[in-house]
Amino acid sequence: MSAITGEVCGSQEPVDLNTIRTFSDRLKAWHTNLPEDLTLASAVRGDCDSANRTAILLIHCAYLGSIILLTRRTYIETIVSRTSMLDGPFSPSETNEGKEAETYSGMCITAAKQLATVVEILRAENRLTRRCWLLIQSAYTAGIIISLDVASRRGRPTFESAFKESMSLIERCITVLSQCGTFDVVAEGLAKILQPIHDTLSKPAMVPGTRRSLYSNPYAAGSPRMPTNEELLAHIVDLLKRPYGGEGTIMDFDNFGIHQQAAPANYRFATDSDFPAYPGNGHATPGSVDSVRSTSASGGHRAVIMAEFHPELAGGRAEMWRKQNNLGHFSSAGFQQH
Repeated sequence: MSAITGEVCGSQEPVDLNTIRTFSDRLKAWHTNLPEDLTLASAVRGDCDSANRTAILLIHCAYLGSIILLTRRTYIETIVSRTSMLDGPFSPSETNEGKEAETYSGMCITAAKQLATVVEILRAENRLTRRCWLLIQSAYTAGIIISLDVASRRGRPTFESAFKESMSLIERCITVLSQCGTFDVVAEGLAKILQPIHDTLSKPAMVPGTRRSLYSNPYAAGSPRMPTNEELLAHIVDLLKRPYGGEGTIMDFDNFGIHQQAAPANYRFATDSDFPAYPGNGHATPGSVDSVRSTSASGGHRAVIMAEFHPELAGGRAEMWRKQNNLGHFSSAGFQQH
C-alpha cells in the first residue's frame, strides 16, 4: 500500500497505466495465492474460525483499499473526461488506453462496494474497535467512491435499479463512521463530510441556479437550494483529488478561503487558542474551527479536525502539527504527553 501511495497517489506526474498494471498484477497474484480459509468468501460465509474472522476481514479491507488507492486517480480522470468538454488523458474510451482506464475505473467501483459490504459485516457483528484507522479509512474511502459513482450516473434510467443498493452502502459507511466517531473525532468528521453528500444524492438532481452552498443554513436569509449535480460531482472529485489538501468544506462557497487564512499549515489537531476568530456562517462546517471536537480525559485540549494538509504530505510523510504545552509530541519512543 505504501508503494502504491508513493508511486501512484503521491506522484505529481500523470497516471502511468503501466505502473497501475504492474501493481494490479501483484495484488491479483497475492489474492490468488491465498489459502481457502483466508479468502473473503470464506470469511463472509462464516467458514473460518470466529476468533480469526475479524483479522481476515480487516486484511481484505487493506486489500480492497489498495485496489481503490491504485485505481482512483484513473477513475477520477475518467469521470472528468466524461463530464467535461475537454478530453481527459484517457479519452476517448475507444482507444486502447481509454478502454484500459475504463476497466480500472470499474475495478475501483467494485472494490469500493465490496469494501463497504465488509465494513458493514464488521459493524453488524459488533466487531468494531474504538479506534481502528484501517476501518475508519475503509468506511470513508468506500463511501466517497460510491458517492462519485452515483453522482456520475444520476438521472440515468438504466441506473435506477442499482441506485437504492448504492445509497444503502453509502449509508452503512456513514453509520460505521458515526459509531467510530463516538470515540474518534476524525471518524466523526468524516461522517459529517459524507452525510450531506448522501442527503443530496437522495434528492432529485437540481437545475442550475444561483451560486449557493451544497447545504445552506435553512434559517439564513435568502433562498437555500440543493447543489446541481455538476456542483456535487465537482465537490466529490475535489475531495478525492486532494485528500491531503484543500479546505475540506462542503458548506457555503462564499466562506471558502476563510479557514486557510485562520489556520496554520501542517496540522490536524489544535486547541481553540491556536486559531483567531473568523466570521462564522451560522453553523458548524466540517474542517472549520467550529467543527468536531473532543475533550481528553486528562482535562487537557480540545481536538479540532482540520483538512488543510498540503498535497506533498501524501505517502505518510505528514507530521502532526502540535503545541508543546498541551498536545505532546511524537518521538521514537512513542507519544509523550506534557
